[in-house]
Amino acid sequence: MRNPKATEPQHGSRELDELELETRRRRNRESMRRVRLRKRDARVSTQQTADQLELTLRRLVERNRQASAALLQAGSPSSSSSASHAEGETTSYSRVLAETAALSLDNQTLRRGLHVYQELEAAFLRSLDEQRLDQAEELARQRQLDETFADDDALTLLRPLLSWLSPSHLGELVALARTRILENKALIESLVPRANVALGWSDRRCVEGRFGRYLLSKRFSH
Repeated sequence: MRNPKATEPQHGSRELDELELETRRRRNRESMRRVRLRKRDARVSTQQTADQLELTLRRLVERNRQASAALLQAGSPSSSSSASHAEGETTSYSRVLAETAALSLDNQTLRRGLHVYQELEAAFLRSLDEQRLDQAEELARQRQLDETFADDDALTLLRPLLSWLSPSHLGELVALARTRILENKALIESLVPRANVALGWSDRRCVEGRFGRYLLSKRFSH
């Protein structure tokens, strides 16, 4: 005879297993339902997109058909064959596609050009702001110098020199010095061949040494 107390744990464990199994089945059914709903929504969305594309294509074909028919009526007699009519439709449709592609490329080019123009305009505005700031700082320094040295006679005499030390005039001084250096260099290079001829030298490197410079510093009687 079985002990009823020994069978109670087994019965409780079996009920737990059945409850867990039922929970898993319910979760699986819910998951499958969600998958079916997603598939149905995706199918409906795809069908709507296909219908919209088909409608757009039909409108384009009808528009091209009307345009080609108008072209055929204007350029050929009414007794044109169906083959030439179909060929005119195809040609018109191809022309529309080509023009659409060309317009798309032009639009992309214009967008790139507009972007580059905006970048250049921003850089130009930044340069103008920096230039205005530099000019304002230079005017402020000049005004400060004028206010500081207004009553000093010695510094009043030096004020023109101080004005030449401003950044705008320093550039002119540097350019003038560079011009003078280049002129002196050209003069020296033009005199070196004459000294070589006078000394009987044919190689310019002879006068670039210390002894050559010493000889050139002397005066020779002819």
